[in-house]
Amino acid sequence: MNNKGKITSYQLFSLIIGGFIGPGFLKMPNILAQTAKQDAWIATIVALIYPFTMILLCCYIAKRVGSRDIIDVTKDYMGKYLGSIVGFLFLLQCLIFTVTITGDLISISETYVVGFLTPLKITVIGFFISIYTASKDIDTISKVNELIVFFIFMLILLSLSSFKNLNLLNIQPVLGSGIKNIALASKDTAYFYLGAEVLLFFNKYVFPRENILKYSLLSIVFSTIIWVSTTLITLLFLGPDIVLKSKWPFIYVYSTVNLRIISNFMYIFIYIWSFIIFNCLGTYLFMGLEMLSTLTTLKKRNLTIILTPLLFFFALILYKQKYRSYFMDIFSSSYVLFNYIYVLSLILLIKIRDKKTKNI
Repeated sequence: MNNKGKITSYQLFSLIIGGFIGPGFLKMPNILAQTAKQDAWIATIVALIYPFTMILLCCYIAKRVGSRDIIDVTKDYMGKYLGSIVGFLFLLQCLIFTVTITGDLISISETYVVGFLTPLKITVIGFFISIYTASKDIDTISKVNELIVFFIFMLILLSLSSFKNLNLLNIQPVLGSGIKNIALASKDTAYFYLGAEVLLFFNKYVFPRENILKYSLLSIVFSTIIWVSTTLITLLFLGPDIVLKSKWPFIYVYSTVNLRIISNFMYIFIYIWSFIIFNCLGTYLFMGLEMLSTLTTLKKRNLTIILTPLLFFFALILYKQKYRSYFMDIFSSSYVLFNYIYVLSLILLIKIRDKKTKNI
């Protein structure tokens, strides 16, 4: 049997992680510490309710709809017009992610890479690479994401070199910030924890399908280890006060990595991380264009030509902090609510149709 255009369960595992782990979690300790202080790592655990419940709901839908395209499924169960609107809102988050991730790329590069790369040049490079990646097929996208999982795993292992410099006093007293602040901080993880929904898109490519639930849950477990360890190690290494002074505090953990052939590993980390960002951009753009092509019946090439200038323009605007923070708060909270309503509505409609079918 020809499996070209299909992915394995392990590749699905890699793609879901690629949807979860983007540039944002480098700054997650800073965002959460603003409210939860030394208890920011606890907030990352509390907030896991969203990705775990979302992946279970998406797995249920995947099991019931089989290898059908999610846009076609939405139109089938919600009707042509309402389904098209809801499908568009669902795919829109993929395009928004390409904009926000590009903003993160600009911010990191300006601070840690080289000064002669202006925001415009960085955006051009990021979009060129992401567009090239998005133009490839699912086989290429999945193989790149497999490589990304390896990179992420190795980077987390290397961060453990800071172990001798970690101080337990930096996270004490535990629960000292108060339950209310921990709960409020967990709400701020919304942007970082969006991503389980990519299963609904990649579901149609998976073959064989027996282990979708198993590998989807494993992807959440892997991502959980990354989220919690990143925040916990950063707090133990820097302390909450210093974490608040750096926008991307996790990067400084790599100042302790000492390799004979590399004088400053932190810069190597930045370049590796840029590759991870480019992959994340390409993956989300691939999904957005594929779903939009299904929805509009326009070719991907034409959609790329139309959308690239718009995405490019908004990336440059939202890179500015005064616009970015406000937009991200609205985007994150809105899509957490939307995704819940969307998947729960699909599940309800599936159950209603199944009940009617049994009664016939």
